[in-house]
Amino acid sequence: MTKTINKMLKEDDELKHLVQIAVYVRCLEPTLNHLIKSNEKVLKVLRYLKERKIYPELITTNMLHQIMTDVKRTSENLDFAIPTEHLRIEEIIKISEIDAIHQDGRTIAVIYVPLVDRELYKIYRLHPVAVPQNDQNQTTEIVFVKPLHKYIAINSNQERYVKFDVEPTIKCAKTHYALICPILGPFESTPTSKDYEVGMLLNPNTETLKSCDIRYGISAKTQLKYLENVQSWLYSAIKPEQMRISCTNQRDTKIKLEKAGIIRLSLTCVGRTTDSMIFGQETKSSRTTYLYKPEIDLKIHDMYSILNEKDQNPGHDAPQSI
Repeated sequence: MTKTINKMLKEDDELKHLVQIAVYVRCLEPTLNHLIKSNEKVLKVLRYLKERKIYPELITTNMLHQIMTDVKRTSENLDFAIPTEHLRIEEIIKISEIDAIHQDGRTIAVIYVPLVDRELYKIYRLHPVAVPQNDQNQTTEIVFVKPLHKYIAINSNQERYVKFDVEPTIKCAKTHYALICPILGPFESTPTSKDYEVGMLLNPNTETLKSCDIRYGISAKTQLKYLENVQSWLYSAIKPEQMRISCTNQRDTKIKLEKAGIIRLSLTCVGRTTDSMIFGQETKSSRTTYLYKPEIDLKIHDMYSILNEKDQNPGHDAPQSI
């Protein structure tokens, strides 16, 4: 009987001990969970650092605003790359680089954020477009302006510009509001510019056109080129041509392509000419067919009247052939 009582008392003590342990565990559980989550976060940060990436929670919004304030206080001619209204860690990640330094048992993340001369420039992609001239034996003479560079960027007040050939989407950091670019070339003054591309962009006229590098040749079909940035098609019709537009759940329509211009189709539409077929793309700016025709024309026989003599003098100063 005594043995049974002692055994029961011992089991009771063990149960009380287990209850106390359970109470302690419940008290420690939030702390343990916090430690586990903290360790997981540290591991994620280290993995990001190993891949030279910024962990999104590494910088808070308050820290970003403090950094911006410090930059404004210490840098007179440079600005923080991100405007205040767009100041988010997601935007910082797009334009920044990061290094990791291990020192005294600690890992220090060093984030490099570019400072900029925040002046807005509009980037133009220059496309040579063939413009038809005179019919000659079932073919058509064409001419086009050969640009010296692929791109020109002009500032907002049109006083400065820069010419470059590198693809800006590769060289520049892309944000949802603008491209942030390094120096792409020397800055030049617009008022004193001798670059005909600038003149044709800002003040297109026949006199400026005469200073261009004009090439000519022979072609017999409409040319179509896709413009990815504006999701449109640049066309040059050697002869006036009909394009049939077929859209889902709509009747077919026809538009007339002549000379040069830009056409944009909505996502569900297809455009067909005699030789080619183009497809529409989803765009934010338009869901309908859009047709643009430039006002200025390139009439080379009016510009260079000597060509009307049918090249009787082969040594004349005229545009180069292709």
